[in-house]
Amino acid sequence: MRTIDLDMFDAGDLERRLVKHLPEQPVDACWLVQDLWRDKDGYPIICVGRHRLRANRIAHHVWNGPIPPGALVLHSCDNPPCANPAHLSAGTVSLNALDREAKRRRAVLRERRQIDGQLRIPHADTA
Repeated sequence: MRTIDLDMFDAGDLERRLVKHLPEQPVDACWLVQDLWRDKDGYPIICVGRHRLRANRIAHHVWNGPIPPGALVLHSCDNPPCANPAHLSAGTVSLNALDREAKRRRAVLRERRQIDGQLRIPHADTA
């Protein structure tokens, strides 16, 4: 998904659009965005005009402040539908990779793909 500068949108409008999809949750729990279409990675998408925006990026922008150009929004909870600003931080691809390795998410993803029949293993004669 292409990164869009969220400063071009009204922050109040973005917050209203997000909050209407957040049921009341305890402050420290994951705030799971509901009733929205999700992209291929499981992130809820909010449409604003012709733009499709990930809910976690909106949450970070509105409640934690602007996301630096080129930065990702990382989840400490590893839960893509979560929009709790306490669980979100801006980071780099490198930080995300280090976090993934530290939490062994790569192994889980590999197992999940293998179970779903999505893992592609090259033939021995082509490797």
